[in-house]
This record gives sequence, structure tokens and C-alpha cells, in this order.
Amino acid sequence: MSVPSAGSQLAQLDEAVHLGNLGRGTELYEAGDPADRVLILREGRVKTWVHGPGGKHCLFQIVEPGEIFGEEGLVGGDVRSASAEVLERSAITMVPTRAAVRFAEETPEFWTGFADLLQKRVRRLEEQLQWVSFLEVEQRIARLLLRWTQDELAECVELRLSQKDLAGLIGATRETTSSALNRLQRAGCIDIRRRCVAVRSYAGLRAHCGELEQDRDHAVALAPTPLDRVRAVGR
Repeated sequence: MSVPSAGSQLAQLDEAVHLGNLGRGTELYEAGDPADRVLILREGRVKTWVHGPGGKHCLFQIVEPGEIFGEEGLVGGDVRSASAEVLERSAITMVPTRAAVRFAEETPEFWTGFADLLQKRVRRLEEQLQWVSFLEVEQRIARLLLRWTQDELAECVELRLSQKDLAGLIGATRETTSSALNRLQRAGCIDIRRRCVAVRSYAGLRAHCGELEQDRDHAVALAPTPLDRVRAVGR
């Protein structure tokens, strides 16, 4: 069972509540709130994050369509460990935690999809930890842009992510991130536009990725692609 299938099954429960047309900035829950709902993202994108000292915040992840999030209650948690906010117009489904747990207990194969989701998130976090430890900011941005655009088929793809959020994902300050974006633009790799960063040269981005030990095991991720089209990732 794939992760989207696991989410789809939860979404079909009688107790499920479906919400659509949620605008950017809509707060879904805050860290410390009761973990009384499990959520499934049907459309759009959502970010999860926590507050830090001095008004700073740490961005944990970008939730993609089909993924389950806010799953603390499924693994015994009583409260939210992070906050969740809509990044772009989204549709979600909320399922009471008790109903989700009951379904999971009655459907053993559900845990296969759930385990896949957790494994995917762990891989992302491990990868980003290596980026922060071993790569310059430009290299982190290049890898993140390639990750976001690699699986997209459309000519133009936009992710409405602020530079502040982008900085949070790569472990840098907003100012350093802005300077790195400008350098990548001067190098001809990207084009900074209103609300988005357009990828101009995949070969250029790959040249700015730097080298990591893990690349030997994930050569496909940085391999040349025949497509050198303009795709966009929101700024």
C-alpha cells in the first residue's frame, strides 16, 4: 500500500471531514494543541514548523498532496509537536484520531503505507542534515531546487515558499539565502521573479550542487536530464 492509498482510506471513513479552498496562511494547528485529528492533504502544500527563541522558527517539512500529517495521535502522542500552515491554496481531510487509530488497528496493511511515509521523512531530514553540515548555502539551494523540480512534468511549477521558509529548510539566514539566490541568478542557473524562482539551467544547478558521500548511492538524483525547460519554484 502506498502512502497516498493509506491517506485515501482514512479519507473515506464516515467520521472524515473534508475542507477545501483553504488559502495561504491558514493555520491548521499549533504546537501544543491536542492531537485529536489526523490530516490528509488532498491538494496544495502545507508546511510544518516550530517557534524558536528570538522570534525565529524552524521549518520541518513541506507536506505534499496525498500525504498524511499531524499523525502524532497515531503513535501515542497527546499534543502537537509542531505547527501546520497552508502554503498555497489547499484541500484537506481531517479524521478524528480515535477513528484513525481504530481503522489502523483493524487494517494491518495501513501500517505499511504509514511506515513508508515515516521512512521518506527520515531520509529527507538525514539528507538535509548532511547539506547543512557539509555544503555551502548555494549548494543547498541548488539541491533543493533540483529535488522539487525533478519529479514535475509541467512546463512551469510554482511553490509559493517565502525566502524565510526556504532559509529555514536549508538551515541558513534569510539574508544569506537571498545573497545565494542572487549569485545563482548571476551564474545563469535561475531567474528570480515575482513570487517564484524559475529554473533556467539544470546543468548549471547540478554544477553548483557540490559533492557528498551519499551521491554515489543516489547518482540518479543529480544525473543530467534531457529536459532543460523553465520550471518555477516559488520564492
